[in-house]
Amino acid sequence: MKYVKYVIVLLLLSQAIYIKAQSLKKIIIDFKELKNSSLDIKDIKEGEYFQIIIKNINLNLYRVLINSTDTVLSKQLITPTFGNLELDALTKVVAGLSSLSTTVIKTAPAEIVSPSMRNMEALNNFNPIGKPDNDAIKIFLVKESETINNFANTAKNISYKIDDLKLSVAKAHLHAMQTDLTSGEKFDYSDALMKIDNIRESILKLQKEINNSSDSYKKYYKEKEKIISADDSLKKADKLIKDAYDKLNTTLTETFNSINADKTNELLTAIVFYDNNKEAIYTSLPIQFKGEQAKLDITILPRKDEYLLQSFRTKLLFPLGTKQYFAVAVSFYWATSLNDDSYSIVGTPTSSTSTVYKIVKENIPNSEIGMASLIHFGWKLNDEKTFGLHFSFGPGVSISKNIKPRLLIGGGLTYGNKQMLALNLGMALGYVDRLSDTIDSNQNYSQKPDNISVSKLQTGFFISVAYLFNL
Repeated sequence: MKYVKYVIVLLLLSQAIYIKAQSLKKIIIDFKELKNSSLDIKDIKEGEYFQIIIKNINLNLYRVLINSTDTVLSKQLITPTFGNLELDALTKVVAGLSSLSTTVIKTAPAEIVSPSMRNMEALNNFNPIGKPDNDAIKIFLVKESETINNFANTAKNISYKIDDLKLSVAKAHLHAMQTDLTSGEKFDYSDALMKIDNIRESILKLQKEINNSSDSYKKYYKEKEKIISADDSLKKADKLIKDAYDKLNTTLTETFNSINADKTNELLTAIVFYDNNKEAIYTSLPIQFKGEQAKLDITILPRKDEYLLQSFRTKLLFPLGTKQYFAVAVSFYWATSLNDDSYSIVGTPTSSTSTVYKIVKENIPNSEIGMASLIHFGWKLNDEKTFGLHFSFGPGVSISKNIKPRLLIGGGLTYGNKQMLALNLGMALGYVDRLSDTIDSNQNYSQKPDNISVSKLQTGFFISVAYLFNL
């Protein structure tokens, strides 16, 4: 089995070398101008290879079918996107914290309620000594709400970075969907990967800080649980803070999962597909020309109906009628030296009982007329394919008293394209009647001779005119 594989590999390599060694003919179509820019197939021969090249075509929008065979991936290229960092969830968190701050401040000490004290500096400088426990807890909860608000703002900044990355991918996608790909910036994969790595590190770092802050708050809550549980406003504030921590943690986890390795690969792979087609050129594999004439169907279809793009179809027939032609036709011919010799036996009485016989040759034309069925094989001499040169051969029969077969071999000229008039010249071969070598026409015979002629193979010159119809 191992040797079979080696043989297959060698055959494929030899085929590739053979194709490369040949001069590859090319059919180049300009899709932008909708015209053939080059047809290098004028002198293509049987067994040679040719390629279809379509320039200025966006293969992200169109798929190409040749001879009803799809040669490119017909699967729709879908641009995957990262899951959005849930801005709605963050907004709700911040809104909840705002209501928390308002609720706490309403019941906080007077110096905290004043406008000059409603900031982190004032909260940090607040001295809880000598103040009721409820007031100190309220100030702590307000500080905690501000900390969570900062976490939420950091998460929002991360979401903006993700959105910027999505926007750059969307720009690349929109550019790839244009029919003209000659302009546009190149998408930097290395920069995109670096940004994704930084975003992932930022999410992990922020999540760690949130978890540490949440653990600290839970520890504080255990110390003040009895006081917080006894006060409705504190209990409500505690619930809002815990929900905010949980929501932030869940949102960041979902966001991190949306830019994992698989999602990143899915996103950038689509852009790689687009980038692979940036040259806007479709090139087929080498196609072998196997006959005298090839019919090539080329269909260009939009990849999706939603693109509202036009379909294109064309047929190429090449060569447009080969310069070679082959036809069989019945013709009349005129040939020399193939007529039968004609002799008469003349008897002259010399007495009442005896007669002298003499052989007399009749004076007849040295030619014959006949019909032939000739096979014509030739080549056209001009691009208009009106004049041709050919070989011809075939059987014939003489039109005479004694019908005899003939073989005609020669060549000639034709005039016409499909319907042609052919003139043939050549050699005709056949059996004719000639005087036997045992008979002397200058001698007198006392008895009437029998079978004075015999068949002999003879050649001669012929000329014929025929009507040909070339398919």
